Amino acid sequence: MSDHLTPEQFDRLMCGKLSPGELRSALLHFLNGCAPCSAKFGALLDLAEGSPAALRAGGKEIVPSGSERYDAAIDRAFAVARRHHARLARERASVRRGLTPYLLSPGGLATFLGRHASRRQGWALCEVLIEASHEVRFDDPRHMLLLALLAKTVAERSSGRRYGLPAVKDLQAAAWAELGNAERVNDRLEDAMEAMDVALAKWEEGTGDPLLLARILDLTAMLYSAQRRFAEAQELLERVHRLYLDLGEDHLAGRVLVNLAISANYSGDSQEALRLLRQAVSLIDAHRDPKLAVIAKFNLMDFLVDAGEFREARRLLLTSGLRAALGSDRLNLAKLRWNEAKIAAGLGDLSRAETAFLQTREQFTGLDLPYKAALVSLDLAEVWLRQGKARQVGSLVEEILATFRALRIGREAVASLILLSEACRLNRVTVGLVQEVVSFLSEADLSLHEQLEEEI
Repeated sequence: MSDHLTPEQFDRLMCGKLSPGELRSALLHFLNGCAPCSAKFGALLDLAEGSPAALRAGGKEIVPSGSERYDAAIDRAFAVARRHHARLARERASVRRGLTPYLLSPGGLATFLGRHASRRQGWALCEVLIEASHEVRFDDPRHMLLLALLAKTVAERSSGRRYGLPAVKDLQAAAWAELGNAERVNDRLEDAMEAMDVALAKWEEGTGDPLLLARILDLTAMLYSAQRRFAEAQELLERVHRLYLDLGEDHLAGRVLVNLAISANYSGDSQEALRLLRQAVSLIDAHRDPKLAVIAKFNLMDFLVDAGEFREARRLLLTSGLRAALGSDRLNLAKLRWNEAKIAAGLGDLSRAETAFLQTREQFTGLDLPYKAALVSLDLAEVWLRQGKARQVGSLVEEILATFRALRIGREAVASLILLSEACRLNRVTVGLVQEVVSFLSEADLSLHEQLEEEI
């Protein structure tokens, strides 16, 4: 048995699928005083009616003696909890089947909830709504927020009498945390912070589940990053990473490493960002969260390209399966093509790079993202200079300058382009000067760029 029981081990425990040896190890683990696992075990038994009072005490007094009478009580408690676990699984599957046709329609959701509000499936309904909210986080942030708000409402109405008050507090904490995350994704940062505060307060009233605490702190760290509180975010993420590792959750620990890598990159430590991302890719379970695996590989490729590690980036490009994984995601396919162009340029294949940059610029223009199209044009300008096409660079720089002015990009950025334009006019433009402008713009305030893209 590891330092803590994993969620999979708890699931097998409650389903009666542990071997006799594994079951003995689990009970010894509780008896040895592991408070987090005992609390979670107690909460699971709290969900079952009729579990012994000592087992409902959050793990402080799991087994008072080795008597046969109490052994029989434990057996009964396990049997009741397993029946509840199986019932909850059936309810979850039933709710998921009934809710799926309505998930993408707010009116349909209202109809479904109206019909099922009186059913005793509140716990399962809340879990399915949280799951659905998380699933649409990349595709429809507003619908993500609606689903999270519904999950919070269902959780607040859940019965402590039916499920046990500490367990309901856990459910409410999880729902409030997911609501806070949805608020963050929708740029409602003050509301997000309030929701996270409520989530932590609810957790303190619950069973003390360490995995739930790690999730709340993980989402809070992401909120800190959105608030540009990078030092606090990094400190919290490091704590969450240790928590997940202690709980045997390597996959979740890998997800935290992705966020730590992004934080390190923002801080200018590109080598640390690369180290963290390489480690994250090795920990993340692609079967458990395919989208997360894609994000990790995508970020690793970005950082490799930025660091000039073009050969490793090309190997990753060829072996990652990213193009197939992105499917019809036009925006990220354009970003992937941009990286392909940069890799070709970095490896000296200027003809391939020129073609790829032209295609990428066309893709961003088609997506109505002129700022990104302008940045691609700067990369293209460098390739043209290396090919001896200096005359074409001048007109390209004028196009970029017009785009920046139309978008009201900051004065410093426009000034750097004016300098580049003047160098073109005097026939003094160099690859080094273009690279300096590209580097300067890359280090500019990223929040401005993201805001522009959302408004366009």
